[in-house]
Amino acid sequence: MTIYTIIVTYNGTQWIEKCLDSLRQSTLQSHIIVIDNASTDDTLSIIRQKYPEVELIESDKNLGFGKANNIGLRKALNDNADFVLLLNQDTRIEREMMEKLIDVSKSNPGYGILSPYHFSYEGDKTERYFEEWVLRHYTPDLDTDKESGTLKVVYTTSFVHAACWLMPIETIKKVGGFDPLFFHYGEDNDFIQRMRIYQMKVGIVPDAKLFHQGTNWGLADPGDKRWFQINQSLLLFKTPEASGPGSLLLFLRQVVKVHLSGNRVIASAYRRNLIRLFRMIKSRREQRKSFAYLN
Repeated sequence: MTIYTIIVTYNGTQWIEKCLDSLRQSTLQSHIIVIDNASTDDTLSIIRQKYPEVELIESDKNLGFGKANNIGLRKALNDNADFVLLLNQDTRIEREMMEKLIDVSKSNPGYGILSPYHFSYEGDKTERYFEEWVLRHYTPDLDTDKESGTLKVVYTTSFVHAACWLMPIETIKKVGGFDPLFFHYGEDNDFIQRMRIYQMKVGIVPDAKLFHQGTNWGLADPGDKRWFQINQSLLLFKTPEASGPGSLLLFLRQVVKVHLSGNRVIASAYRRNLIRLFRMIKSRREQRKSFAYLN
């Protein structure tokens, strides 16, 4: 069994050693690929000096999260990997996490993505975003069962962020990679949205543990807020259940509505997507192809 772990780094000096050390200590070993998005700190030198087993790919510019991950996904496909683990740089894994996720995946082939329970980086509580969004809005039964001590092996959810995703290679063959139109935020939402085309499920395995910094500092930046809105409108346009003409009409109506609302940030985001409308139409067509965005 061949497992590829893919990590995208960007100025990750404060986390990368603990992340890679935890992978070294895992009960299952994997081939680790790090794609670095032009870090300007010591991330690269730390990996070169201390982790010679890591396959390091250096980009001369920041490709964004999804596009950088796609480099690793292509390599996993070309090398006939059985499983892919996507892992954020600001995480560390429980020693048996990977093994537990793979065991559940083998017993439950309907799941295209499995993710562990996300604890804070220190491990003393549930990671905030995981608690406030993934549990409260998408998987409330997991939270309820945790309180009562009656946890199931796996919980189906409609969303879990891509801080740690285990995917059998069949998921990549069918769904493909991340849409490069999403530079920052939204690429994981889009991937899960596209999984609905193939009736694949997303699951959380509560017995598997991840420790994740998870602080979304970027949302405090007005530029990042604009990216968030850009991606929300793109997600709307790419909804797989809607027809192409229907999505286009809905999007154009939203452009007009947002323009009249007076909200400058959201209006700017929709104008940004209006400029790249032809690329969006091409992306919408691409999303139903095998190996989407990886060719």
